[in-house]
Amino acid sequence: LAQCGRYFDPDWQSQLTLPGWVPDWSFEGMSWTQLSPDLSPSCLVDGGLSAPAQVMETDILRVLCVPAATVRSVIRVVVPSMSLEACITTLAKLQAHPGLDKGYLQSHPTMLPRLLVRGLVADDGHQNHLTRPTLQAVADVLSLVRHRPELKHMGPAQRNVLSHISQTLLSFRVFTTQEGHMGMAPRWAEAADMVTIVLGCRVPLLLRRSTAPGEKYQIVGPCYVPDLQSGEKLLGPLSEDYAWQQVLVTSAATTVSRLALMNLHGGSVLNEDPRLTKWFSQSIMADYRKKRRSGQDVVLEVDLAKLEAMGVTGARYIDLI
Repeated sequence: LAQCGRYFDPDWQSQLTLPGWVPDWSFEGMSWTQLSPDLSPSCLVDGGLSAPAQVMETDILRVLCVPAATVRSVIRVVVPSMSLEACITTLAKLQAHPGLDKGYLQSHPTMLPRLLVRGLVADDGHQNHLTRPTLQAVADVLSLVRHRPELKHMGPAQRNVLSHISQTLLSFRVFTTQEGHMGMAPRWAEAADMVTIVLGCRVPLLLRRSTAPGEKYQIVGPCYVPDLQSGEKLLGPLSEDYAWQQVLVTSAATTVSRLALMNLHGGSVLNEDPRLTKWFSQSIMADYRKKRRSGQDVVLEVDLAKLEAMGVTGARYIDLI
């Protein structure tokens, strides 16, 4: 599902023949990294929980989800070209845009840099999340643009950051939600789109109510919402001492890469998310730890009744077309 979302892309609509929840890799240039804003190791929006999906008809997929937010506005500041001068002008307009809450950005100084670092098209098949500029590098460029918005004041490092941001803003837009979140989404996102956590999909999806009979939705595309990226909507807040990272697990037979919670101070790795101990029995969690230590993929399956019993509000099944 995280690789879907071309239904609303005006450049692709006339070529689509499959349901919107089926990724179509037959088009040249279609790639996993171009469609997913945060498929990096730091994202696990479903908290590691999963639920079966069911094909109801040939073009309907029923999934268990938790609506998390509603898009209030999309900041439609567009980079007119790939030139660095155009990027500087665009960044100046973005930071001054009336749709952005200046007070919020002042109290959350890393928010806008985080959105711009999580570029989608900036990560191609020959790059990974480690090639992105640092938050501090992006913050420095934003500050420089505010105070001295001329290319002659930008050194080589700042110009590299501008190049990265240009690629991001060509195709993706900053958005705000009615609940006070900020995020990054495909350029065809609109107000009233729904930021949704689909169980089993580790990135949040933007969904749009369809005009088809009945209550059906279409995938607008994956999005990046910093406040929701670590399972907060389902499991509650994650300790600031930890973050999801990719780690190598070595067994007698092989070495595999998997997601784990890393202590940001001491570097220790947790084999389980401590928030999950409230959800499952000791025997289930013991088996979960054992499999995680051996590098196996582990699915902790839940259903609607389980989500409701754990106090998750708004959980429901929806039909995707």
